[in-house]
Amino acid sequence: LAPWFRALGLAVARKPKTTIVLSLTFALFMTAGLAFMTFDADSYHLYLPQKSEMALMRKAYTDDFGELPDVIMIMVKRRAGGNVVNKATLASALALYNEISAITAINDLRSATDATGDVDEDEESAAASRTITIEDFCYKQFVPQMAGYVCAVESPLYLWKYSYKAINDDEDVQETVWQAIVNKTTDFGV
Repeated sequence: LAPWFRALGLAVARKPKTTIVLSLTFALFMTAGLAFMTFDADSYHLYLPQKSEMALMRKAYTDDFGELPDVIMIMVKRRAGGNVVNKATLASALALYNEISAITAINDLRSATDATGDVDEDEESAAASRTITIEDFCYKQFVPQMAGYVCAVESPLYLWKYSYKAINDDEDVQETVWQAIVNKTTDFGV
């Protein structure tokens, strides 16, 4: 190996300009691949095997309905700083949660047209129209405190079962949150 390095060193010493031009040409040739490089930070593409059943189902869904929305995250903080774990802030967060949960949309399947281009308004298609809420399409997980399956919302509000009365009846909401963290009954990212 030493004789090879000696020969390389002598070649570089004899023709330094040629070595520099060849090195730059090689570097430019290799950087041409950067034009075709893509960066993907989507966890779906990074961590889900693309030939798995779930990936194929997701592809079929996006082919039919378009791209899925990103996960929505709402973080509550006080403008003046300080502790957000108090009854007033929890009540405000519960009001926001209730407003978001109350959003509805109409699933109107009556838009099918017949061969003449007229809208088909028969009784069957009229019955297919219904209101859709967040409960119809959210991911549900079992929450022991709620004794059932609920939409996967990471929130301290489920410690009070999303109830204004339970929040108001709690003598020390900060201690309730602290005990939930200590007992590992909840995870707020701490």
